Amino acid sequence: MKIPRLFSNAETKFKRTFHFFNLLKSIKDEYDYIWIDVGPSTDIKVDNAMVAADYFIITQETKTYSFEGSIDIIQVYLQTLIDDFVEYFKGEVLGLLPFLLQHKRDLHEEIIKSTKETFGENFTFDTIVSNQKRLEDYPEYGISVVDYHDRKIFALFADVFCEIEERIELFEASGDIPEDYRYRPKYLNGNKLTPFSRNLDLSAYESKGDE
Repeated sequence: MKIPRLFSNAETKFKRTFHFFNLLKSIKDEYDYIWIDVGPSTDIKVDNAMVAADYFIITQETKTYSFEGSIDIIQVYLQTLIDDFVEYFKGEVLGLLPFLLQHKRDLHEEIIKSTKETFGENFTFDTIVSNQKRLEDYPEYGISVVDYHDRKIFALFADVFCEIEERIELFEASGDIPEDYRYRPKYLNGNKLTPFSRNLDLSAYESKGDE
């Protein structure tokens, strides 16, 4: 990217914000995907990640403050980046991914409904990451053996990835996500494993003991 000729303060801001973008240029063609995970903040590190990304996924916990945060991210934060960098800001929002949903909780269901009404059903992921004790334990205890419950979790995230790919393909083909778009689960249909998920090779994730 050629840095535009700007007044000194604006040029300094541009260089600082697009520093990570320029670092990625030398390696991005070596990968199918580069995932950038950022925390819930709006500092210069996050700015660097946002301007470097082709697409964004906004993860939204099913709590009121998280829903309000999603509104701020899209209507305020992203719009500020667009206003500041105009044609140099290329990213698109793939959608909002709800997570930690506890079924049969009225508040959570209401937040999902409000999310769809505010951003559109087509921009709300159909795959929802539900709250599971096994998932909460992974960071601390790892995976000791892949059983039925673990396979369900891997199937869930396989569907998340497939939905991401479908959404990217729609953007690449038409520049938007059609209003009638709905993702059809391939790995976890409701609470049931599909043949695809039963055939997943998960041996690489199993603990090898003290080896």
